[in-house]
Amino acid sequence: MSVEMTLSRETLCFERLALAREEQVSVEGEATLPGSMRDAVTVLSVQAQAYLEDARATAGGMTLRGHVSFQALYTQGDLTRIRAMETTCDFEHSIDAPELQPDMRVNASVAVQETEGTAASGRMTLRALLDLQIEAFETTRQALVTDAAGDADALRTRMQRVAFCRTAPLGEEKTLVREEFDLPARLEVGDVLSATGEAAVAELTGGAGRIGVSGTVEVRVLHRPQEAGNPLVMTSHELPFELSIDTQIPDGAQIHAQAEAIDVMADSMADDKRRTLRVEAEVRVRLSGCVQEEKELLEDLYSITGDELIPQTETFDIHQFEESADARESTRLQVALPKDAPDRAAKLVQASETACAVPLRIMELCVDALAAAGRLADIGSRLAVSDAGCAAAILGGALRAASLNVLVNTKAMGAAGAPLTERCLALLARGEAASDAVFKQVKDRLL
Repeated sequence: MSVEMTLSRETLCFERLALAREEQVSVEGEATLPGSMRDAVTVLSVQAQAYLEDARATAGGMTLRGHVSFQALYTQGDLTRIRAMETTCDFEHSIDAPELQPDMRVNASVAVQETEGTAASGRMTLRALLDLQIEAFETTRQALVTDAAGDADALRTRMQRVAFCRTAPLGEEKTLVREEFDLPARLEVGDVLSATGEAAVAELTGGAGRIGVSGTVEVRVLHRPQEAGNPLVMTSHELPFELSIDTQIPDGAQIHAQAEAIDVMADSMADDKRRTLRVEAEVRVRLSGCVQEEKELLEDLYSITGDELIPQTETFDIHQFEESADARESTRLQVALPKDAPDRAAKLVQASETACAVPLRIMELCVDALAAAGRLADIGSRLAVSDAGCAAAILGGALRAASLNVLVNTKAMGAAGAPLTERCLALLARGEAASDAVFKQVKDRLL
């Protein structure tokens, strides 16, 4: 007896992983050193930051372009005077991949693995080994079986829920931020040797047509000491940034923003009373949108009457969105829902939970850091404990600010937000107590 059945099919659009590869490339830069060529040069340290400017697929390959910013510390002649040197070097890397086509979407990242610096004949050569993580995705349309109907007494099916994701770049913008900071005299710092920065997205606002992006750039500045032979001094500073990007957002898309500090500069000036630090950073923000759709697909079927059914199957590598655990890499915005959407309430609760995740994590990190500040306040020198007190004050402010970002979202969730509110208030109470205790301890010790 044969089993009669009818297959239901639906043509779905999704992204297929066409290429996943890791590549390494060596980048080398060179700069002329000031001073006499006869002075002996000792390279103390080399730091490098790498940035990708463009990554695109071609017919049968891929081309990646970017630049590396080098920062080197060295001595030249006088071993007690540390000098700094900066230079930038462009790089281009091509790979062969017959499976690639020009219309494929490329996702690539770069990280510095090793650095090296050598000096000879009045010139310094700087090298960096870069690790490139490369993915390419093909948007495809495929007719897939969504159901099988037949004799209910004979036919059995097994279904699988699959999430399909389509991601597209939505645009990028740059902005320049500047700020001045007064440096405490107790730091006893001299000129700036180098500066590096990391940008983080804090909030996305807006909707269809325009997305507003705000965040901060954390700039770390290395200073020469006022007196030769003393240790170098590192200070950290936050610069807020804001920009907007005009873009067309696909219906139902989640928006993801990635920020980079691609150029950071710092210098300082001193008078009889204070030293002022001027910091400047160029921030680049890139937006992408992910549309995710879930479908029930037929995974397997069989007959309990003994008839042999051999379904024909094909394996696809389907791209699915993976949330980053690092808030510096990705921040989500849920586009506003129509008021008459049937699942509006549930999705608003889900969006609010997502919005609470980052500030709650910030609160946890603040509490952990306050514990470290408390330990430093107990065992540190007189100079070190003042840093512990400053950290306690700053962390306390960050903790309180993050708590407000949690509470504004949990309030909109109603009863569903109660567990998050409770967690937030517990962290707030713990952190405020630690911040106040460390600050008072340090203040009493310094008086």
